[in-house]
Amino acid sequence: MKQAYKVTYKLLFNEQLKKVSYLGVLTHPLYIQITYKRKTTNIKSSYFDILASSLFHSYQLKQIKIPSIEKIIILERELIDFTIEKLAEGFSLESFRNAYEFYGTNICDELEKGFRVYLFMHFNEKGLGNLGKSIAEGSEQRNLYLVLQEMKKAIKPEIYNLLIKNSFSANQPFLPLYDFFLQSNMKVPFINIMQFQKPSIQSSFNDFINSKYNKADCDRINKGLNFWLDQLENYANI
Repeated sequence: MKQAYKVTYKLLFNEQLKKVSYLGVLTHPLYIQITYKRKTTNIKSSYFDILASSLFHSYQLKQIKIPSIEKIIILERELIDFTIEKLAEGFSLESFRNAYEFYGTNICDELEKGFRVYLFMHFNEKGLGNLGKSIAEGSEQRNLYLVLQEMKKAIKPEIYNLLIKNSFSANQPFLPLYDFFLQSNMKVPFINIMQFQKPSIQSSFNDFINSKYNKADCDRINKGLNFWLDQLENYANI
């Protein structure tokens, strides 16, 4: 009879690392200590790593609230339990690390990187390569969503609308996903893959895009999201 092994874990503050500021308080980074088959490994907390990042804070809109450490711990337990359940009998410490990082990925952040490449390609094809490069590279230290909102005010509506419409055909659904995120009631100020795959979130997202876009664009938006999720899953090797 095959022996069943129990997975155990605990959340702890890694005192071997320097303290960082979180909501104005210095604290050691939050880590997961997970044990399986008498082997233990430490993994940095996905939520804490994203939310404590100075770059993340420089990107975010002022009205978005950052959750407390106590709230992060609750969310971390949900993500860990979700990942363990997903792996089931295929569990190993290595597969857990890969799956945990995948399900904890900030989707908006990944789509933002792709959209910057799209911006360069879009303007470059129109003979405006220097402009495209300036926007793509210059927005790296800015919230790209805000850059797009200001661009909408600065250029002709037909040019902006074409830029966004073409992005759907290019598998770049960054803008509709970020729009959805801003109007939704997320527990944290970003959408990770675990959250997005919840049926309730999927349903709300489809209702949202159906209210703003025609069917063809909605199909392209969902196709683009599935493309990115598949790419991230393949990269995570799970």
